[in-house]
Amino acid sequence: MPEIAIIGSGLAGLTAAVTLSSKGFKVHLFEGSKKGGGRAGSFPFTPTHPLDNSQKEYQLDNGQHIMMGCYHETLSLLREISAIDKISIQDKMEVKVIGNNQKSYMLKSGSMPYPLSLLQALMGYDLLNFREKLSAVKFVNQLKSLEINSLDRLTVKEWLDQNGQTGALSTGLWEILCIGTLNTSPDKASASIFARILKIVFLGGKVNSKIVVPAVNLSSLFVEPAIRFIRSRGGIIEFSTPVNMINSTNSSSFELISRDQSIGNFPDVIFAVPHHALKKINGIEQHLPSIPNRELEYSSITTFHLFLKINPLKDDFLALTGSPVQWVFNHGDYITTVTSSSSNWDKMSESDILKIIVSELKKYLNLNEAEVYDYKMVKEKRATFVCGGENLKHRVGCCTENPGLFFAGDWTDTGLPATIEGAVLSGRTAARKIIQKYS
Repeated sequence: MPEIAIIGSGLAGLTAAVTLSSKGFKVHLFEGSKKGGGRAGSFPFTPTHPLDNSQKEYQLDNGQHIMMGCYHETLSLLREISAIDKISIQDKMEVKVIGNNQKSYMLKSGSMPYPLSLLQALMGYDLLNFREKLSAVKFVNQLKSLEINSLDRLTVKEWLDQNGQTGALSTGLWEILCIGTLNTSPDKASASIFARILKIVFLGGKVNSKIVVPAVNLSSLFVEPAIRFIRSRGGIIEFSTPVNMINSTNSSSFELISRDQSIGNFPDVIFAVPHHALKKINGIEQHLPSIPNRELEYSSITTFHLFLKINPLKDDFLALTGSPVQWVFNHGDYITTVTSSSSNWDKMSESDILKIIVSELKKYLNLNEAEVYDYKMVKEKRATFVCGGENLKHRVGCCTENPGLFFAGDWTDTGLPATIEGAVLSGRTAARKIIQKYS
């Protein structure tokens, strides 16, 4: 089997390497940073003023992620790298939503057979009045016959407005799902991609709607098991080795350059790096001529890890409706807040954003500021591409005109938004193309 080069050790690159390694290919993975995982990695943090004067070190995620049963490729990857026991999958879909009156509302599957159980969930969601519940059920039922391509020119907001999904239906239900899955506000998000997600969740089988919560940090869940798997099968992983040039020496070989030094020639190369990083690689324009003139619009995600003297929360996670704090995750010693599509905060100071976060937690969860004894903010300005508008025209497929060059990453044309599942699917797709090439 030939040696395959993979550039980038985020989830797309790691998945491609695992998939190829499992089929007997030797992989050589190059990563510019000191560790793998990319945006789905973790980092060490020790509170400055711990309560018990201990120096306990926590592994915090770059961004808290929620997954679902419809993440089939992701769950398959976790089984392959023997990490499936590090997640918790709900018996049935259940989400507690908190309103600004501190009242909780349950969006919970019923006991009837699927998909009636999800319609029961909508009918039991008391944040909505009876008329709104019926409207939501009708809207979901229409998904069965919906032609996805008919929504290509619409935003999520336009689609919802056309179908009477306004007011509490929008802010208390669809907006939570839209921003949570697409990291894009409804006025910019693609209606066709959102509709595809809704069809998968509501009509794709009872497993699809279940929430999947990691029981460990993301590095322990994905990165470390994947690296062990790759190395156990003879794969090579080189960190702190940025690839900044590719030379097409002939039609069947690529020379990769790092810091003006050749690092090898390979018959097949997968570039699994973000769009903005790909643009910086000299020589890539020969294979993707349009890339120098294209710039994706990005949407940020702001995460706060808040360490508490006393944690009053009992639930593993909560959704907040009508709040810039969309999700709160409970880790015991600390909680994590997630604000997706947070680009309006990009120029704000950390202290000003913290004031907003604490104020919202007081309003929704009656959490006092005095309980917070330390925190860590993670603001990822280019967390995902805006999933709508001109951006969708700039997504590329995994294959190029050169049969040895492939692309992967959540920004490529997977048909999904920029999620963990999208990244994993892109890596699987590129790897499978190479496997097919040599079969």
